Amino acid sequence: MQEIITERDVLIELFQLYKDYQCLWDTSHELYCNRDARKQAFAVLKQCYSKFEKDATVEDVKKKLENMKKAYKRERKKVSNNKNLLPILLFFAFSSWSLK
Repeated sequence: MQEIITERDVLIELFQLYKDYQCLWDTSHELYCNRDARKQAFAVLKQCYSKFEKDATVEDVKKKLENMKKAYKRERKKVSNNKNLLPILLFFAFSSWSLK
C-alpha cells in the first residue's frame, strides 16, 4: 500500500532541507555566491517537493519558498501588533531562524 503524503509533511521537510542548505539563505556563507552549489541545493529541494507535486520545477520550489516567507512576515507582523494573538501558520516555528 502506498503511503499518503500530505502537503503539510512535504512543506515541513522542505523547510528543514532549506535550513540545512545555508548557501540558499545565508549571505555570509562561503557558497552563497556559488551558482553550482545553489543549483544543486535547489535540485534537492525540488526532489523533496516532487513527493507532493509530481511535475514540480525548481521555479515552483522557489516560488513556494518565497510565498512561505511572505506569509511568515505577514503573520509575524500580526503577532507583534497583537500580543494576545498566537501564530497559526504551520511553519512559524520552523521559519524564525532564517526569515527575520
